[in-house]
Amino acid sequence: MSRCDCCDFPSLLAALGASQCFHNWAHQVMINPTIVQASDEMRSGLEMCLSFPGVEGTVERHKWIEVEWQDQIGRKERRRFKNNAAVVFQHEYDHLDGVLFIDK
Repeated sequence: MSRCDCCDFPSLLAALGASQCFHNWAHQVMINPTIVQASDEMRSGLEMCLSFPGVEGTVERHKWIEVEWQDQIGRKERRRFKNNAAVVFQHEYDHLDGVLFIDK
């Protein structure tokens, strides 16, 4: 089974008021993304989702994660995300598994 995520990370981070960027990725296609490492340390924060306008809740997420995936031409990529970037990625990654922040 293939899983694919295409996300406009800079816009999501700007909406969060986050200063961390994704190295000028306008849109990043991630085929079969996998979290291969995650910090033991967690952070708790308020999340919202376009699936539930006006609903928010507190969710615990890893402070940093290492992710592997393939891009749209088959190249393997690996990157560490931390702070708000890690939170955004974990939120979107959960959607691939049918998990919403209200399920956490």
